[in-house]
Amino acid sequence: MSADSQVRFDAAASSLYMRLSESAVHETREFGDFRMVDYAADGAVVGVEFLQIAGGIDLGGLPEHRRLRAVLARHELGKRIVGETGG
Repeated sequence: MSADSQVRFDAAASSLYMRLSESAVHETREFGDFRMVDYAADGAVVGVEFLQIAGGIDLGGLPEHRRLRAVLARHELGKRIVGETGG
């Protein structure tokens, strides 16, 4: 995958999906009601979905939070971050 990970932002649905890897999704884990992380079979993060982001994007407790923050900044979505403490 390129340095610019794929980001799909849907303003009407207030959702965002960040794809970090081309690996197949093996498992999805929920982090609260509005955040889901997709994992490959080897445990690597494939992508992260955020729902209801009108109030901001909370990176708190998420794996790869520093990488997610950098991707959001590259896509001019960094101002939407409301939580930055990672897990």
